Amino acid sequence: MKTANSIEAQAAQKTPSDKAQNSLKLNRKGNRRGMHSDASYIAPWKWKKGFCPNPGGRPKKDRAQEIAREIFEENPEAVYKALAKAVLQGNAYAFGQLADRAYGKIPQKQEITGKDGGPVETSIQVTFVNPDAPR
Repeated sequence: MKTANSIEAQAAQKTPSDKAQNSLKLNRKGNRRGMHSDASYIAPWKWKKGFCPNPGGRPKKDRAQEIAREIFEENPEAVYKALAKAVLQGNAYAFGQLADRAYGKIPQKQEITGKDGGPVETSIQVTFVNPDAPR
């Protein structure tokens, strides 16, 4: 339980920077969020100069794709048995995900046509309005 003495002791231990932070203006909700005029408050979290968190960049190859291909190509009978069992149990999702990862999704082409396979008819109607005319 906090007493008046412990509260006063905590207040005495605060550094001048703590007091400066507490004196910042508060927004409508009573907190300091969005009230900073500069980015100095994020200085402790900035990357140090010369440091790169990802020196190799984005990976050039998809490791999961390589693993899926190896599974399909090196163990076709085991894959067949496992996927057949899953499909017979009603889980076609497992097969679709593994096949999509290994060989990519099958492209689905859509052809949009008008009546009787002809071109799609489009029209634009433009109406000019005189702003001075009575309505």
